[in-house]
Amino acid sequence: MPQQERGPAASRGSLVVLLTEEAPDTDNDLANPPVVQQGEPVPPEDALEIEIQRKAMILNYVLKSTMAVVLYPFEYARTLMQVGYEPVEPVKGLTLFRRPSLLLPNFFQYIKYIKNVDGFFGCFRGIVPHLISKGTHMTIYSHVTYWVIDHVAKPGVPNTPYGRAKRLNATGSGDACFMEDDDDDEMVGEFRTYLRDMALDLISRCIAVTVSYPIHLVAIHSMVGFVGREPALCKGISGICKEIWKTQGLSGFFQGLIPRLVGEVLGAGSIGLFTYAIKIRVSNEELRSCLRVSLSLLTTSCTQMFNVVSSTMALNGGISAVGRPPFNPIFSDWSDCWDYLSDMNQLRRGGNFCYRHYTGPTTVINGQIRPTVIFFGPNFLYRQVSGFKFY
Repeated sequence: MPQQERGPAASRGSLVVLLTEEAPDTDNDLANPPVVQQGEPVPPEDALEIEIQRKAMILNYVLKSTMAVVLYPFEYARTLMQVGYEPVEPVKGLTLFRRPSLLLPNFFQYIKYIKNVDGFFGCFRGIVPHLISKGTHMTIYSHVTYWVIDHVAKPGVPNTPYGRAKRLNATGSGDACFMEDDDDDEMVGEFRTYLRDMALDLISRCIAVTVSYPIHLVAIHSMVGFVGREPALCKGISGICKEIWKTQGLSGFFQGLIPRLVGEVLGAGSIGLFTYAIKIRVSNEELRSCLRVSLSLLTTSCTQMFNVVSSTMALNGGISAVGRPPFNPIFSDWSDCWDYLSDMNQLRRGGNFCYRHYTGPTTVINGQIRPTVIFFGPNFLYRQVSGFKFY
């Protein structure tokens, strides 16, 4: 009978691995990873896994940053659409069901217009604060998630990078990332644990959104400088921050935060619940994947309205021309903005990629349908661009 090893680890009540002649049971490897005490050498296989996790994290950051740069012109155009800027008035066209409609430029035509006005590098206006905002959000979310794991997870998994990796690998990124409670009933306990973990994940997301929101708001101001050409919006991050502080104070950096948080919670929470329901109700893996993608797209479409309200409120009464009449009225709060955009049927603007139809109020002038209330322009830039054709 092999003797149990004695030492500081055993005195602290940690799990001690008994060495036997038989091969160790690896079925519960995720639930009982090897304990690595602080100051003790890391086993080679654990060190290799930690290194793999570190390189995967670095590669993840690099890939996300690269994709953010490549796709930034589309993000830029979408932001301008969300705040209500259209360079030219819509033209007559037909919907997919052959009904008369007013067509707006699609994303590619919108980006082409920006390129004709500001050149190629003009399509990347505001990219620096945008990338800083994305990086800050990812970093804060990662660190808060690790902190929550270390302080909320069940005992039995060491507070080491290897132990954290075990917890994260148990369920995957973005889902519940804590150990299951074996004391409760199997189904009820699993669901309760999943709800707890999802709630903690939503808290981590909200903290990340709140911390990164001021620089996100600066990025929006930098983008909409394309519309009014305000000198205050061309002074870089520090210049925009000074102008916001001077005109609106500290609260100016958090305008539109509440609808952004509401959209984040509803979106991530709905996807989490749908994913759990699919996991326990659908056995076919291919059908699971299709349902997850469909529900994710549906949820994103629903939360688009909160992003539109958040982007509009970010400029409300500020230094940008888009945040003041005639572009947009000055709103008392985000619910007032929601009601106004809902009345104008503009809550989903910027949501369609190719076929964009004007859905706001219209009137008939000399037998032609013309948009009303919504202000298109200023289109003095459009007149200065030679060779630009819209549809």
